[in-house]
Amino acid sequence: MNINVKDLKLDLKVINLKSKELTPKDFELLLCEFCKQDLPEHFTVQHDIKDVGGESGNRRQIDTKINGKLGISNILICGEAKHWDVPVGSGEIDALVG
Repeated sequence: MNINVKDLKLDLKVINLKSKELTPKDFELLLCEFCKQDLPEHFTVQHDIKDVGGESGNRRQIDTKINGKLGISNILICGEAKHWDVPVGSGEIDALVG
């Protein structure tokens, strides 16, 4: 599902920001909205992207995918929205890369 955040009708005033009351999808959409507010307008923010890893060739699901260009550099940022009660360890971070 490719959703451009500019098309979202997400009203941050209506959402109760106690994240335990948000659904996982709402939490992901909230991440997209926060990213959209802090990035240059020409950047695209997409939600729930299925993509193939450039190095691994493995099919991946990405909660938030951000593309843009700064100067001559193409920028790609992938976000995984998680709400855990404990800090995320290096194993979880390494799993996102590999």
